[in-house]
Amino acid sequence: MDLRNSGRVLIMDDEVLVRDVARKMLERLGYKVTEAHDGKEVIRIFTESLPHQNKFDLVIMDLTIPGGLGGDVTIKELRKINPEVKVIVASGYSNHPIMTDYKKFGFDGIVEKPFKLNELESILKGVLFSPE
Repeated sequence: MDLRNSGRVLIMDDEVLVRDVARKMLERLGYKVTEAHDGKEVIRIFTESLPHQNKFDLVIMDLTIPGGLGGDVTIKELRKINPEVKVIVASGYSNHPIMTDYKKFGFDGIVEKPFKLNELESILKGVLFSPE
């Protein structure tokens, strides 16, 4: 049974290595991936995709971006653009208030860094195919 997925994912992280690993994992799972280094770039890419009907099925954002817009701020802007967007917050800080109560802050799921392929796949399926 093939458990591969499909769809477009926008991933944001300030670390090139993290983005590269995440992209490779997501591509292995069958997703098409676009990368962004901070929230401003996410907002620009996300907005530019809308008129072309080439929208993203999911956005994965790092919680904190030193010197830039992190997921904590960017989520608010994405919800203004598209209230239905599916967004997962990613962080290595599992005890951060957003990670412990992510729905309160507008996120649909969480994934802890470092990413593990099976966990990433499970979380994406849960968010993309949830009835809510």
